[in-house]
Amino acid sequence: MRKLEIQKLCLNICVGEPGDRLTRAAKVLEQLTGQIPVLSKARYTVRAFGIRRNELMERLIWTQIRH
Repeated sequence: MRKLEIQKLCLNICVGEPGDRLTRAAKVLEQLTGQIPVLSKARYTVRAFGIRRNELMERLIWTQIRH
């Protein structure tokens, strides 16, 4: 049987709106990993969802797993 190894892990929290929920999501990711999350912005305006261009939307963390 083969042995599988995980080398990288990507955590993503998409809250869908800027403000308080986004900052709370950042704190949760920071507590889980001990790293500072990266901001992601909306590329396009989508009126149906109430999203504006360049609005902060989600937090990302890429973690390199070391043995």
